[in-house]
Amino acid sequence: MKILNKINLMTLKILLLVTVFAFTNLSCTNNSFSATNSNYSSLVMDAKTGEIIHHVNGYKKRYPASLTKMMTLYILFEEIKKGSIKKTDLIYFSRNASNKQPSKLGIPSGGSISVDTAIKSLAIKSANDVATAVAEHISKTEVLFSNKMSVTAKKLGMQNTVFKNASGLPNSKQVTTPYDMVILGLRIKNDFPNEYYVFGLKSFSYNNKKYNSHNKLLFSYEGANGIKTGFTNASGFNVVTSIEKDNKHAIAVVMGGSTGTVRDYNMTKVLNKSFQKLSKAMNLPIKNPYKNSNTNSLPEIKIRLNNTSYFDQMKLKVNRIINLVPYN
Repeated sequence: MKILNKINLMTLKILLLVTVFAFTNLSCTNNSFSATNSNYSSLVMDAKTGEIIHHVNGYKKRYPASLTKMMTLYILFEEIKKGSIKKTDLIYFSRNASNKQPSKLGIPSGGSISVDTAIKSLAIKSANDVATAVAEHISKTEVLFSNKMSVTAKKLGMQNTVFKNASGLPNSKQVTTPYDMVILGLRIKNDFPNEYYVFGLKSFSYNNKKYNSHNKLLFSYEGANGIKTGFTNASGFNVVTSIEKDNKHAIAVVMGGSTGTVRDYNMTKVLNKSFQKLSKAMNLPIKNPYKNSNTNSLPEIKIRLNNTSYFDQMKLKVNRIINLVPYN
């Protein structure tokens, strides 16, 4: 009888271990810093000092998805600043532009929108057809425009970024890193302060239809003022966020979220963890701190806080439960 009880006890332990690990793995999948999500990356930079406050895979190559449109807009803002394009100018849509996959504004071939509407469509609606139309308007073809995007990226210090289209639609050769996206976010805000506001708009209207921003952090996180989200099946859910509050400023990136909700949860957790470490004052003199691309001296973030494995932790919990079960 005692042997039978011991066998039953051992079976109970095994079942409890399997159950606990199953729930542990499920929790890890749905929560931030998932060890099983190989696409997950995040990085937070102090915008006042250029210091990297946090990163997990912050320098690994990732697919940018619609974060690409930040560079499309950067180049468009450059053209406006030079005077070669005005916001009242019309951008015409080729068949190539009109046939782009959603998200799109749905302008037919031969149709047109103003540059001002194009800017809002890219920043808020993330319209792929508009991205191609802008590219063709500036450089005649999207291929030439994407080459211009890659050259501009290198000039800004985005050493690991290559663009192959203006929208972020799937292309295996179009890659970036969270660090490079932080640089781009900072440069847009720094180089075009009068244009940056568009990334903080929660909606815009066109042709009697209202389009809400995909960036839900604008609605939920205090101090959020932009800037862009992105998604493809290959990239997962991405977001670049700018937060300014309490005289502090952070630019943060999360890439590879399994859903939009998980991505935003990860971003919230990363920002909450990092914000207390931000500086309130610029350490002058300092010139364009975010141009520094030296990544070798940056340590990996330590996620596990002790040397006890998850198996040992779960085993201890199971043993405590077993000790509560009487047997003869």
